[in-house]
Amino acid sequence: MGSLREAVASVDVTDPVAHGRLLFGKRGCAGCHALAAADATATLGPNLDQVAARLAASDIRRSILEPGSQVAKCGDQPCRAQMPSYTGVLDETQVEALTAFLQQQR
Repeated sequence: MGSLREAVASVDVTDPVAHGRLLFGKRGCAGCHALAAADATATLGPNLDQVAARLAASDIRRSILEPGSQVAKCGDQPCRAQMPSYTGVLDETQVEALTAFLQQQR
């Protein structure tokens, strides 16, 4: 298995879904969210396995850039932690890629 640097170098950033999957791991999303497609099992934030069945692409994007604009649920309870905003952390291409990847999670 190669290093994260090798993985980053080998990802085709013109494929937004593949780029978004990489960003999910690289930017720490897997540290809080469960998502089978990314081998993530954390429970601090909402499970994202079927996020696209619950949220439109615009809502996913808003959750990434303005996470406090919506009350996230973790099961039947509010989540234990507030997600940080990725405004200014991710560029537009990265936000689009992460949104595209999460839109595949039905």
